[in-house]
Amino acid sequence: MTTNAFSKATNWFSVIFRPLAILPVTISSLKATLKEADILVEWKVENELNISKYEVEKSADGINFSKAAIVPATNNGNQP
Repeated sequence: MTTNAFSKATNWFSVIFRPLAILPVTISSLKATLKEADILVEWKVENELNISKYEVEKSADGINFSKAAIVPATNNGNQP
């Protein structure tokens, strides 16, 4: 986001899921909001099976992505 009026558009960003296989998790909610100069992404999952972490990526063009964060899984499912 910048002072440019176009950067404040409601469709400024999108969330893209491109799994390599079926995800062993049920995502029940997903929310992305502006927090100062960054985007805060929050999600809730109903189960996690064999997941140790989530890797959040960002992209300016929707094609080239870079890692923005690594978030540990909450182990709320069948993972020991």
